[in-house]
Amino acid sequence: MLRFLLVVVFLQIPGLAIADSAAALSTCVADNTSGKQRKDLARWVFFAMAAHPELAAYATSEVNTARESTDRIVADLVAQLITEQCASEANAAFREQGTAGIQVAFEALGRLAMMELMSNADTTAAMTSFQKYVDNDKISEALRTK
Repeated sequence: MLRFLLVVVFLQIPGLAIADSAAALSTCVADNTSGKQRKDLARWVFFAMAAHPELAAYATSEVNTARESTDRIVADLVAQLITEQCASEANAAFREQGTAGIQVAFEALGRLAMMELMSNADTTAAMTSFQKYVDNDKISEALRTK
């Protein structure tokens, strides 16, 4: 139960109401990316988060070096999806919702990429390792109907 709640909490991205065109673009983007491309996208998110001042001290020089090449990989992926594989869907989503329609589709792709990473046993273990320090009795008491 706690693992499910963690996944839900960590994968929530403020969403917009999905119009049919944005949903169609989301489907197209998901259908036209490989597992490797989704891992590239997740790596890009990781590198972007490592740039935050609170996390930068933990980033190695290799992260900073790899960031530029990953930026290029993601830029090529986004351009390829919008201009080639999902061009008609992207055009419709942009026409109906502007950049918000495009944003919805790529947020969905980001969630998909993160779900793929979360399916790895090592990642799941790392994401749940804090549980050994949680006061489950205190949480159970707080959640009990009063």
